[in-house]
Amino acid sequence: MDEIAQPAPAPQVPPPGPKPVWKDKKFLIPIGILSILIVFTLSFLLFSRGSKEITPPKPEEPSPETWEITLNYNSETKNLSLKKLALAGKSFRPDTRSDQDSPYKLSVLDKSNSIIYQSGIHITERVIFNVSDVNELKGFVQPAEFDTIVYVPYFFNASKLVITKNSTPVLHISLDQNSATPVSFDLIPEALAQSASSCGPMQIVFISDAYTNFAQFQSDVDRIKSAFNATQPYASYASQIFDFKTINNSENLGCTSGIVPDPQRGRFTGCIENPRIKQIGLAQFPTASKFIVLVNNPNAALVDGGIYGVANDIGGDLGIFTNRTDIPTIEFTKTAVHEVLGHLVGKLYDRYLYPFPFPLISSIKSNCSNNSSGEPFWRQSGASGAYQGCQDSSAYAPFPRNCGNNGNNSTIMSAASCSASGFDSVESAWISTQIIPRYQNSCSTPTPTPVPINPIPTIPTNDPVVIPPPPTDNGGTIQYTLPVVQTQNPTELKSTSVIANGQVISVEGGYIRIRGFEYFDTSIADNQKYRTARPGTYPETDTHKYVYEGPGNYEVTSYNINLSGLLPKHTYAIRAYAVNDNSIRGFDVSLAGWGEWIEFTTPEQLGETPASVTITPPANTSGGSEASIKNLRCTLSPNTQVYTCQ
Repeated sequence: MDEIAQPAPAPQVPPPGPKPVWKDKKFLIPIGILSILIVFTLSFLLFSRGSKEITPPKPEEPSPETWEITLNYNSETKNLSLKKLALAGKSFRPDTRSDQDSPYKLSVLDKSNSIIYQSGIHITERVIFNVSDVNELKGFVQPAEFDTIVYVPYFFNASKLVITKNSTPVLHISLDQNSATPVSFDLIPEALAQSASSCGPMQIVFISDAYTNFAQFQSDVDRIKSAFNATQPYASYASQIFDFKTINNSENLGCTSGIVPDPQRGRFTGCIENPRIKQIGLAQFPTASKFIVLVNNPNAALVDGGIYGVANDIGGDLGIFTNRTDIPTIEFTKTAVHEVLGHLVGKLYDRYLYPFPFPLISSIKSNCSNNSSGEPFWRQSGASGAYQGCQDSSAYAPFPRNCGNNGNNSTIMSAASCSASGFDSVESAWISTQIIPRYQNSCSTPTPTPVPINPIPTIPTNDPVVIPPPPTDNGGTIQYTLPVVQTQNPTELKSTSVIANGQVISVEGGYIRIRGFEYFDTSIADNQKYRTARPGTYPETDTHKYVYEGPGNYEVTSYNINLSGLLPKHTYAIRAYAVNDNSIRGFDVSLAGWGEWIEFTTPEQLGETPASVTITPPANTSGGSEASIKNLRCTLSPNTQVYTCQ
């Protein structure tokens, strides 16, 4: 029999000892997870580097832009018209909470007349004052026209703007881009209707004018801030509703020449009409609510008389006043409270009687009323009745006047010679219930209301204004082709007037929309800065002006405009400019093409022929030592490029 092999002896097994850590299952689990993560990450990186199709990074969203709309209100005809429409290269979102009860409303409509955006807007129709005595206003005449700048979000699908007053259309503005493939910035792609809304405290921006010592400016600002924070009922909520900002401004705003027009003093304009103030404020604080200009003017008593301060109407956004040395110190801060917390923020009327008709705003029923019984909340706020005479002789006040036509001495809204240091019980109740809640860190978006599309009944619809989309290169930089313009020597020179002549040599894109002239008095040393600046860089002054015609659809042609109001025996510099479709999205002088400067001297007496006209030709001008320009004999001065023409 075969032998059966015996099984090998079992190996010796060492006695049990401590289990190695690497054999512990609890330890292997986290190691496994970590290994998987490492392998997955390395695989993803290797695959991404090896892939031939790399997904480009998502481009940054373009910067939001805003329509800047300059509207003109004629106080004589009561007409509202478009003066300028431009697309600003920055997002401005001014606080519109103060405009909730404005009679004016702006709506942006698409091609189907659906509302894309809607907001109340303030349109300046008049200026209001803080005066020492109402007699200071005798003979005062409101300016014939007011310009208001309104900022509206840009919408790529907007077709028209409609402005209504008390629900009646007063202005239509066409936004037809008139292009087969219109450029869309896609800035605000929401299709649903939206309205303006703001959150948090109101930004109040202080702007200096004519201060050379900004420490003094800051000191004046601090005094006003302290007064605002201490005035009830605002004082109880000051930290919630006020956000103060300051701008150390060096640009001349013209306020030292007068804060308001005053025909009695031969002044027909005032800095309250200067649109640059709001532009300067919003450039630094795009969500600002109110703007305050403090003026450093030792001659305020001479130029402004008994007018201590001014605001651009009830619920407006601009107040201007001077820290005067000829009046009690406290009147400086009282004027600020009167104009800003009273008129601009609080929607309160003056309690003194103007010496001319000054009707109330129908939608604002605060401390004056058109109701002979007064407003219902007056009685609950301590009013003793309704008394005729409140800003306007036909309106009613909650308390009788005890200072004659200067008002009642229980409120700061009376004339300065009669006023208290704060608001009366009715005014405080109005501010507490109707004003302060708007700014207590809350957001509210009102539901858009239907817009009447029917033709404007009494004011003819403006001609459509075609605003082409801006050309851009691949990098997103806007490129412009400016028109070519030539300044021609003036004709019909008289002691106080002249005919300015210009020529559009080449349009360079679309049509010429605006064409005009810039000119200044060369006897003013500071005016020489205009020679090297673009048109529109500096605002108008008494000695630096712009005149233009348009908007229109102009082509290559010559044009002329009469300049009046010149001074005899003064030398002026003038140049032509023109705005085309490519050079500006709207009508703005700052992106115009311009011609060379020409100088002319007005004669001493009316009709006298001037001694000479000096023309500085462009650098590419060629020719001999003599030339004939507009029937004048012109001689080239030795070693110069200056022709003297006689």
